[in-house]
Amino acid sequence: NNNKNAVLTYVKNQNADILCMQEYDVSKNKDYLTQNDIDEEFKSYPYRNIQQQMNEAKNLFLQL
Repeated sequence: NNNKNAVLTYVKNQNADILCMQEYDVSKNKDYLTQNDIDEEFKSYPYRNIQQQMNEAKNLFLQL
């Protein structure tokens, strides 16, 4: 549900050919933005590379 995050709504509405998102954080709680939400919103982009890097504070993802 893209109502969970105004940035997702904005990016999707731009209809860009290429996206580069450097860092983002997701939740496992479905009341907040999850990785599944991001995958669903950007499923029209067939080529994705997401690398997960964990640290003590939180999980950070790098999407190219």
